[in-house]
Amino acid sequence: MANIKDLKGQVFGRLHVIAQGRSINSLVSWICKCDCGKIVKIRSGSLVAGYTKSCGCLNSEIASKKSKKHGKYYHPLYRVYAGMKQRCYYKKHEAFKRYGGRGIKICDEWLNDFMSFFNFAMANG
Repeated sequence: MANIKDLKGQVFGRLHVIAQGRSINSLVSWICKCDCGKIVKIRSGSLVAGYTKSCGCLNSEIASKKSKKHGKYYHPLYRVYAGMKQRCYYKKHEAFKRYGGRGIKICDEWLNDFMSFFNFAMANG
């Protein structure tokens, strides 16, 4: 165990190494405190190789940001926008024949950009 590199005090991503954990089957682990405050035990190899950078909070933040395009999903205008797209492009919608079926389309600027529609509606509302 004398040839183990001491990682105490080092920082890997959001993890601050505070102590050495128990070694099991020659796998050395370290007790780390994440920037979010959570204490976790991580194997040496995962820290040094960069595989583990947080307690898991970093992955949660990244996933949250990826799934949130504009943050206005619950705004009343989003329902208006979604309904407009369905009437114009979803053939099974009950009102399609009065909109999309007659050739009514949504302008390119709004079609895949809710925030463009939202900003226009708020400025002209």
